[in-house]
Amino acid sequence: MGHVTLAVVVVTFNTRELLLEALQSVCDDIARTGKSSRVIVVDNASTDGTAHAIRDMFPSVHLIANSTNVGPARAFNQGLRASADADFVLLMNSDTKILPGTLGPMMDYLDHHPDIAGVSVRFINPDGSPHKVRTSYRLVLLPVRLDRIHADAHQQVTWITGQQMKTVVPNLLTPDN
Repeated sequence: MGHVTLAVVVVTFNTRELLLEALQSVCDDIARTGKSSRVIVVDNASTDGTAHAIRDMFPSVHLIANSTNVGPARAFNQGLRASADADFVLLMNSDTKILPGTLGPMMDYLDHHPDIAGVSVRFINPDGSPHKVRTSYRLVLLPVRLDRIHADAHQQVTWITGQQMKTVVPNLLTPDN
């Protein structure tokens, strides 16, 4: 497929309208960066016309159309395999919108800090309120200042939840993996 700076992997199942909004936000913000990219959508056998809509509205998107719903983990792995030649990978859910000016600073930060394994952003709800992260222990957490990109905002984590999958990370795969 050819080397790209950023690969965006989106997994979807029957979320056509949300996905189309997500793809538009991703494509708009990638265009602002001026960096090469590939957007990969893994459709888990949607029945709402998702695959057809992607082909019509976003012909440059690499679509992996599964014949059955293989679940999100396997679908993300399919997308990761299709992004093995990218410097950075963004995994995101189909109900996510990327705000203008998000992706460029994330990649720039990783370029300038090779010791950092990934960066994330502050999650906000459609009404502008902070998104609460719920854990399996029924705790509700508010992310701590992940809306700033500078050295004193580093926060070491040992794991991330599915809600935090909007993290740009350096790609450790190679086309041979």
